[in-house]
Amino acid sequence: MLQPIKGFGRTAKEASIMDFKCKPGDRRGEYWRIPVGTGSRVRSILGDFNYWKTFLMRRAKTQEPEAGALSIYGKPEDHSLFFSHFTAEYGVKVEAKGRTVYEWALMPGSPENDLLDCTVYAMIAASVSGCKLNKKATTRKPPAAKARKAGNFATGGIGSGRRGGFAKGF
Repeated sequence: MLQPIKGFGRTAKEASIMDFKCKPGDRRGEYWRIPVGTGSRVRSILGDFNYWKTFLMRRAKTQEPEAGALSIYGKPEDHSLFFSHFTAEYGVKVEAKGRTVYEWALMPGSPENDLLDCTVYAMIAASVSGCKLNKKATTRKPPAAKARKAGNFATGGIGSGRRGGFAKGF
């Protein structure tokens, strides 16, 4: 099924998407909702980009082989465009009205961030489809022959390049 999705960043001053009242027929999940379409309005997925970007960056900061770590296949140099988009934003921790939110913004002079946004759209779509992070997963140790060196791109080196790290502060 193909369904449009609209991302928006809920700020700390605004109500959380999880606090929105559901109407009969609405669907809701982890920081996304699908309100019932009215009139000519297309039924779209609405997702909180600040929440999902924070979730993604926490996965990137999680060290392998810990549960929930983000792992990218191949060599870092094979993914330079992806990583330049991935590190094009920074999160600022903002507290207001009893909520704490990392609000995401483009770095000054940054290249585009389209691949970061596409990754977040894919994560929201996965959540809508029922995928969840298994928080109770046990940590597994990779076989000694395949153990990864600390500092490779999948264990925190993603953001260690020219921008100084995208996952600092999480």
